[in-house]
Amino acid sequence: MPNTHGGFGSSQLKAALDSSPLWGAGKVEDTYNLLGHDERKAVSMIAAVQGREPAEIALEAGAPILNSSSLKTALDLNWDNPVERQNALLIILSSLDSVEEWMQSQSDCDEFEVVQETLDVARVIESQNVTFDSQGVPSLSKGVASYRRISIEDPDMRHGRKSRSKKIDGYKRHVLKDLESGVVCAVALTRANTPESAATIDYRTRLKISKYSPI
Repeated sequence: MPNTHGGFGSSQLKAALDSSPLWGAGKVEDTYNLLGHDERKAVSMIAAVQGREPAEIALEAGAPILNSSSLKTALDLNWDNPVERQNALLIILSSLDSVEEWMQSQSDCDEFEVVQETLDVARVIESQNVTFDSQGVPSLSKGVASYRRISIEDPDMRHGRKSRSKKIDGYKRHVLKDLESGVVCAVALTRANTPESAATIDYRTRLKISKYSPI
């Protein structure tokens, strides 16, 4: 057998980092559909607790728009009209208020802790995407919040960029490779909006790397 000893030692590691996009599996939605998706999910969870149909819960809670598989179809508005888009947002947020208030009024509301956590996600989406004027009328915020949630089912997915022209909806994967042996020394997964330097800092600390270069 050939001598395989000596392949590794205490010599200085020469490694390169390669970062590449990794698209998430969760559905990416706009603000209207994110809120609607979350509210429908909460209503379905309430229905499961009470042994009833989600449609029945939605009607009783004063949120009939949640009974359609397509929120925008249920609203039946002209989405090219900014006034109607604003009205849609008002209806969706009113439905969220109605579901929360109805749930809290139930005698078994103590059983809805997980449901409340789901509705809390809708409130996070609201805080990231919606602003209110002096009259309390909502509208979509200008720009995109740096840590904006983009998927209900995958909470860690984020918008990001691999380059100026290449967008990512999900994550970045990072691979650290020994240039001499070709061995992969470490891997990391970050949200797509996380600077690549965040992964390299961890690598350099653990492996005591003083310099690195992209593959």
